[in-house]
Amino acid sequence: TSRLPAWVMLATWLLEAVGLSALFLLIHGRSGRWLAGLLTGWIAWVFRGPLLVVTVAGLAGLPPGPWWSMAFSWWVLYTLCGLLLGAAAAAAGLLP
Repeated sequence: TSRLPAWVMLATWLLEAVGLSALFLLIHGRSGRWLAGLLTGWIAWVFRGPLLVVTVAGLAGLPPGPWWSMAFSWWVLYTLCGLLLGAAAAAAGLLP
C-alpha cells in the first residue's frame, strides 16, 4: 500500500481543523457552546462516517463491515473534538 507524505496528512488535518472551527462559529450563534460543539462534531461526522462508508464501499465494491467500525470510532473522535471546541470557546469567554 502507498502512504501519503506526512505534509499531506498535516495539511489535511489543518484544513479539517479550520473547517470544524468555522462550522462551530456558524452554529455557536444559534445555540450554547456545548450544543454547538456537539452539533459541529456530528455534522462533520456525517461526511466522514456514513457518507464516506457508502461512497468507498459502494464505488470500490469493498465489504462495508470494517468501514462501519471505523465510522463508529470517528463518531467518538468527532464528538470529543466538538466538546473540545465547546471547552475552548468557554475558556476564551466566547459569547453566543
